[in-house]
Amino acid sequence: MRPYRADLRRRPAGHRVPRERRGDRTRASGEDRGRGHRTADRRFWLTSAVGDWEVRLIGSDGLTEGETAGVVALLRALVAGGAALGWVEPPPAAEVVALLDTLTAAVPSGDAAIALAVVPADGGEEVAGFGYWRRYDRPTHRPNADLEKLAVDPDRQGLGLGRTLLTALIAAALRHRIEVLTLDLRGDNTRAAALYKKLGFHQYGRLDRFVAVGEARYDKLLYALDLRELR
Repeated sequence: MRPYRADLRRRPAGHRVPRERRGDRTRASGEDRGRGHRTADRRFWLTSAVGDWEVRLIGSDGLTEGETAGVVALLRALVAGGAALGWVEPPPAAEVVALLDTLTAAVPSGDAAIALAVVPADGGEEVAGFGYWRRYDRPTHRPNADLEKLAVDPDRQGLGLGRTLLTALIAAALRHRIEVLTLDLRGDNTRAAALYKKLGFHQYGRLDRFVAVGEARYDKLLYALDLRELR
């Protein structure tokens, strides 16, 4: 697991992983906030010094209406473009909203974590990345969680958003004493596989021609990160 340890030590200036705060929100900016500024609402913030984007680890207050709409738009656009996110057709907005509501309800107990990457747009902001993990329901698997989705706007890939989203989600898993973080991905998603490997995930399995998209078949790759080795 040394690749992930090294990443936490050598991240660019301004990149911070979440810290547990009584106010449950940390906004980290390498210049004017030092080790983080605590505020009243229940949200973690991470601000990157590279460009104008930031990554937010959502707290128990949940997502704003704008953030929710942004996630809906992002996921629908990505799936329409062929992204491997578990849907064949763009999901209905109501389905995504229901998913976000379920995840938000599970955040306070440490049974889920949600991360967003946002960028400035037209005087406001736009969701450019989204990811979450959810703790397993099965009692014998409860110490562990599955990283179910990690998605970044293709126009903003290569800027570090995916890496920072994943780093924030791993930090949240450590905070909530998750033991093993698992994920699966489609075999042709080589860019995502490379990111997961850089942050310490290892491939432990493969199901040949398991994922069906119309007549096409893809391998399903299984990855895991043992967080017990990072404590």
